Amino acid sequence: MVTILMMWAGLRYCWLTIVGKNDPVFASWLVLTVSVGIAFWTYWTTDHHSLVDNIGNTVDLVVTALILATISIFGNNVRSGFTWFEISNLAIAGVVLIFWWRSKSPFLSNLAIQALMVIGYLPLIARMLTVDENPEPWSSWIPIWFACVFAMVSAYLPKKDGEGAVKPRTWKDTFLPKVYATRALVIVTVLLLLMLRAELD
Repeated sequence: MVTILMMWAGLRYCWLTIVGKNDPVFASWLVLTVSVGIAFWTYWTTDHHSLVDNIGNTVDLVVTALILATISIFGNNVRSGFTWFEISNLAIAGVVLIFWWRSKSPFLSNLAIQALMVIGYLPLIARMLTVDENPEPWSSWIPIWFACVFAMVSAYLPKKDGEGAVKPRTWKDTFLPKVYATRALVIVTVLLLLMLRAELD
C-alpha cells in the first residue's frame, strides 16, 4: 500500500512537471534525493536491515530519484540555481558522510541525516505560514500522508517468521525505521494542517 500511494503521488508530480503545470526547484529535489539516499545507505549498512521494516525510506528513494530525473530531462518551468540554505544542506550531508566514514557508525549517521531532513522542510513550512492561498496540491499530499501512516504501521508491527512465530528483535533492530516513519508522518501532518489553514483564511 505504501508503494502504491507513494508511486501515485510521485508519478502525478512527474506528469505535472512534464506538462508544465508546476514549478519544481531542481536544487530542492537534489537535496532531498541526496538526504533520502544517505538515509537508506546508512540504514542498509546496519546489522539488522529490512526493506519491509523501512518501506517508507525504500519507496522514498525510488520516488525522489524518479522526480529528480523527470525534472532534469523533461522539466519546462524548472527553477535553477542554489540558495544558501540548499548549499548548506548539501554541505552538512557531506559532513555526515565524513562522520560515518570516520566513526564507522551507520546508526548515528542515519539519525544525523534524518535530523537534516527535518531542517530541510523548514523553508516549506515557513512559506506555508505566510501564504494567503494554498499552493500545494491536496491530491499529492493526502496519498503521501496515508503512505506515511502505513509505513509507520509496518515499522511498528512485530514481524513473524515462516511458522507464524514473532521474531525476537532488540529495540535497535527497528529503531531507525520507526524514526523515519514517525518523522515523515509528523512533517506531512503539519504541512496538511498548514494547507488547511491557508484554505480557510
